[in-house]
Amino acid sequence: NQLYYKTQTTAGSSTWSSSWTSLGSGIKADTSPAVARNSDGRLQVFVVGTNNQLYYKWQTAPGNSS
Repeated sequence: NQLYYKTQTTAGSSTWSSSWTSLGSGIKADTSPAVARNSDGRLQVFVVGTNNQLYYKWQTAPGNSS
């Protein structure tokens, strides 16, 4: 019930970071994360936490790992 991610080392490459990183906290068991792309290409991920709150994280720039 947690969300982990890897990042591409360079946008469009087939090389990925070596380890998985947690986005933090738990995800409610009967829900699924959702990912959306903004009009400028940045990705955002949305999850419902174990406390029933909605959380999201986003890229600071298109193709960026943070």
